[in-house]
Amino acid sequence: KVTSIAASGDELTVNYSFAEPNKAASYTIKSSAGAFIPKRDYAKIVFVENGKQTAALDLKSGQWSLPSFPKAGKQ
Repeated sequence: KVTSIAASGDELTVNYSFAEPNKAASYTIKSSAGAFIPKRDYAKIVFVENGKQTAALDLKSGQWSLPSFPKAGKQ
């Protein structure tokens, strides 16, 4: 659950909460979260889960996903 999104200068911070399931399961699923963010020229986006930074995207260098995908034509 996204709890807050805050901009400070050219950095955007996305805070979210995550709770481990109470019961054990015999399977694993991946889930995603989405949020609408006004388009601005952010240099960095920081992701904070339950108060702890988990990831950061360096948009100025062209990083837009984690893990980073190779640039076209480079392998």
